[in-house]
Parts: sequence; structure tokens; C-alpha cells
Amino acid sequence: MSQTKRSRSNQSRLFQGEYKSDLSLLASELKKKLDLLQPPTEITNIKTACDDLNIDYKDTCADGVCPQKVLPESLDKRIEQLAFRPNLQVPQTYSDAITDMATAISGYYDIILVSAFSSNHYKEAQILLEYIERTRQLGLQQRYGPLGAPNPYHTLTQMFGYFGDSPCAHMAFPQVETGFGIYHKEPLVQHAILDPWYACAVRAACICPVEQRSVQICGRFKGSKKIGLCMRNEQSGISIILAKLFREKYRAIVVRADSFQKAMREHKYPYFDELRNMSKLGYS
Repeated sequence: MSQTKRSRSNQSRLFQGEYKSDLSLLASELKKKLDLLQPPTEITNIKTACDDLNIDYKDTCADGVCPQKVLPESLDKRIEQLAFRPNLQVPQTYSDAITDMATAISGYYDIILVSAFSSNHYKEAQILLEYIERTRQLGLQQRYGPLGAPNPYHTLTQMFGYFGDSPCAHMAFPQVETGFGIYHKEPLVQHAILDPWYACAVRAACICPVEQRSVQICGRFKGSKKIGLCMRNEQSGISIILAKLFREKYRAIVVRADSFQKAMREHKYPYFDELRNMSKLGYS
């Protein structure tokens, strides 16, 4: 069997339901990622509560079930709360729609690129492709602004509740942005990141629990004693997911916007030349 066919066969097996049903396998993949990740700084104030920040908010319990006040350290718990939570399963109708779109792509491709780079910007545009190689190892790269608000300021409390959390459990995590993101096709990313994000997106109670126009404008958050000032929908959702999964190493999988938005004409990066040279040397 060729290496390509073997890889394809293994990948197909990994995306089967049997893989998702084995929590320990996904937790093992998460551990590998966490061991590899080297954030500039680890997030250490995870247990900081709203009361510690004088935030005017109190959690409420329903039918004896209270929201989670601290994100779990246990890797099994992290996976369980994202990949196995009943209300974060993708409805079959939407799952079928994604499958139909995927089957419309014939052949097997390692990377698919669609771009509108003009010839005079060809070299500096390739600096963005450097993140593809990084994503192969890390699993994903998500853009964020270094001055972004802690996620609870720009997310309604209902969304946190949908994930089973208190918004106060997320005060240490800045909200990421969705103008730029790369996601590697692998079981951990599929089942613990993209599936719950998708599942939230197709349910109004999660993605848009109130009339959006009433919460569209965020305003100033610094110094505010209130959270849930506005709703950033898909940004809010992916920020919750990444915080729950990567926790203390959250900053290792987010990319500062200014690291690629300031690519200038003189910043040449011969990405494709490097790939060709690696191929000649026998690297794949």
C-alpha cells in the first residue's frame, strides 16, 4: 500500500464515529498538542472570579444544576464538555449538508489554496502561508487583537450557559477574532473544536439568544462593572471553545493580528521555493 493511500485510510478511520466515541484517544491527542505548545506566557489567573474583579454578576442555577465556575484541568473533562455534550452535537441534517459539500470535491489534496494574489505581491503574500506549516503541528491558528476585551464583556451570558459555564470562568481569556483562522483536518480539531462551534452556530439559543440589533454595539468595556455588554456571535463561540480546550496555553494557538497584517512589500517569503527544496532533499 502506498504511503498516500495508507495515510488516507488511517485518516478515514480516525474520523469514524468509533474514534470520537473513545474519549481517551482524543484526550491523548490533546495532551500531545499541549506538550508541544509554547505560548509566550501561560494564563495563570484562570481561577479569578467575577467577585475578585468587582463585576456585578451572580450565577443562577436551574433544577439544581449550576454553571461551572472554573475550567477543568482534566483533559478528559475538557474533551467531554466539548465533544460529548448533548446540546453541542451537530444535527444530522446539517451534518449531511457538510458531507455533501465535501463529496463534491473530487480527488485528494494535501492543501487547497484559493487566492487573488497579483504577480507583484506574490512573494510578500506568501508570508501568510508560513502559518500553514505551523498549523500542521498545532492543529489550528486563530487571529486575535492584543488589546481585545476579555470574552465575557463581548459575549452574552446565555452563550456561556449553553456551554455549561459561568461567564466568570472565562474572565482570563481575551476574545479572538474570526477574520483569519486555519484549521487542520484531524480528529481533535474536528470533534472538539469545529463540531461544537458548528453545533452552536445552528442553534439560536446559543449563537443569537436575543434580537441581534439590540446587542450589536459593544462600546467601552474598560472599567465596566458589567459583562455581556454586546454579542460577537461566532467570535464569542470559538473563544469559549478554545479557552475550554487549551486553557492555560490559550495564547499559543492565537495569532496576533499585527504579525501578518503588517506584511510589507519588502517582506519577501519564498514559501513555494522552500517546499520545492525540501522535496528535492527528500523531506515530505
